[in-house]
Amino acid sequence: MKFFTVLISFVLLCWSSTSIAKKTSRRPNLWCQKAPGLSSSQRKLCQRVPGLQTAIKKGIEKGLSECEREFQWNRWNCSLLGEKSLLRRAPDGTKEAAFTTALLSASIAFSIAKACTAKDVTECSCEGVKRPMRGRSWKWRGCSVNVRFGTYSAERFMLSGKSNNTEMNTIMKQNVRVGLEVLKENRVVKCTVGNTGKVKSCHLTLPPSKKSAELSKQSTTRQPGSLLPDESEKIHIIYKPLGGTVADIMAKDQRDHLWCT
Repeated sequence: MKFFTVLISFVLLCWSSTSIAKKTSRRPNLWCQKAPGLSSSQRKLCQRVPGLQTAIKKGIEKGLSECEREFQWNRWNCSLLGEKSLLRRAPDGTKEAAFTTALLSASIAFSIAKACTAKDVTECSCEGVKRPMRGRSWKWRGCSVNVRFGTYSAERFMLSGKSNNTEMNTIMKQNVRVGLEVLKENRVVKCTVGNTGKVKSCHLTLPPSKKSAELSKQSTTRQPGSLLPDESEKIHIIYKPLGGTVADIMAKDQRDHLWCT
């Protein structure tokens, strides 16, 4: 799906910048307490696990940095809209909000997964991989990136304090899960050959960084008079139609699309 390619490119590009990473090691406890726009439940979750707050901070900052860079010449440039908030970059229910929600979710999960592999988070380490070995000339071995813990923690953080009894929260939950699915579906197998040269040891890792993501202006706009983006657009946005509810539409094979009102 074209949207998946664009979003995972964004997430990967977040890690090409080192200038932001240098700032994240300073007093993460204070950042978690004072970061603008976080709810009380997000602050508590952020501080509960040693190392998790630093990973969340890196994920948010790198995701937003890349978003702002890619959209710097657009009418909407991933700005704060005059608000002091890290996570709210566009009015709720808009396609821009849907995109940034998915992007931040994937970027935070990416950061946490990397931190687990580096043993920077106390509650996680490498991910155990259980897959059938029949007919294969290699074995699962080594440190597989813990995307499972990364996506679990990112989802909890993004949806912390959100209930399922409002349409807007249902939309946000969908967009968070789309972003996380991008990360899970783009893991790659990395293998090394042992001394005997016969059996390979393999583990799952995140894709290597890419140079750039080509993003046309169509990715954040739609054709005049059209409720839905056409097939040439790289980001699939689903608008809630008149007379229907989000829950009704999400039940109809649209779970891999972003949602907005």
